[in-house]
Amino acid sequence: MHFIFGIDAYSVKKAARKLARDFVDREGSDFNLVRIQGDGLKVRQFFDAVSPLPFLGDKRLVVVSNLLTLGDKEARKSIVDKLKDIPDYSDVVFAEEGDPDKRESIFKVLLDRANVQHFDAPTPYAVTDFIKEMVAKDQLKISSQSAHQLSIAVGTDLSRAENETSKVISYTRYLGRDEILPEVVVALVEPVSSIKIFDLTDAIADRRLDRAFSILGKMRQAGEDEAMIFNMIIFQLRNMLIIESLGSNSSQSSLHPFVVKKILVSFRKFKTGEVKKFYHELAELDWKIKTGILEFGTAVDILVANFCKS
Repeated sequence: MHFIFGIDAYSVKKAARKLARDFVDREGSDFNLVRIQGDGLKVRQFFDAVSPLPFLGDKRLVVVSNLLTLGDKEARKSIVDKLKDIPDYSDVVFAEEGDPDKRESIFKVLLDRANVQHFDAPTPYAVTDFIKEMVAKDQLKISSQSAHQLSIAVGTDLSRAENETSKVISYTRYLGRDEILPEVVVALVEPVSSIKIFDLTDAIADRRLDRAFSILGKMRQAGEDEAMIFNMIIFQLRNMLIIESLGSNSSQSSLHPFVVKKILVSFRKFKTGEVKKFYHELAELDWKIKTGILEFGTAVDILVANFCKS
């Protein structure tokens, strides 16, 4: 069995597709590859998928998507009790786009018995590296500033990062150039509301609890992922610490000048040592999230409330 889960939906899908592709390559066909959605899945349907003997092959592979996050709770309870009854010739991939409830028995059993791959929300730095790798594979060049500018625009959604990077690659080739220029990124990529992170940290620095929660509310209404919000706050504070360490040489950082300018405005609103204190509190909350004590949304609310009231 395989258990693939995490907030990074792009990587979850990619890992599940790779297992399916490798299976087809080994078997020589997709006759015995079955994909089923967990939403509305019944126990009978699950065992109807895993039980039949392989057709013109040795193995079956059943990929179940989002059973733990979207499926019926009673079905999950029944399935976990019968996982031991899955025939040896069937392999099952449970792929979850999100973090399932860690208290459920099926989560604990899969964590213990399956081959586990967990994909946490990507950091903005990881998105920048992802963009650079895409551009390099296409045999083009992109500066660190342009890659960072693009990552700021797309947030921490790797699917969007892939789509927008493909777009600027195609346009750069159309122009007959071998390097992606900052003005191309600005012209083609509409920034997500990650730019509101600057406004959010400003509100926190000003101890404006009402404004901070108003910004958070708008980001959530726009469908922004809680993990993305949390990680962008970490990213913003880490950049502030980088700028602080450089002092008057802040222009020497690898950050885009626009980002440096915005960070300096926010940073100057904090008292000496406050950014480092804020960052350490985030690190502690990050540990609590990873250990299942807190959810991302709750952690963000606690952090903002505590700091604004300090």
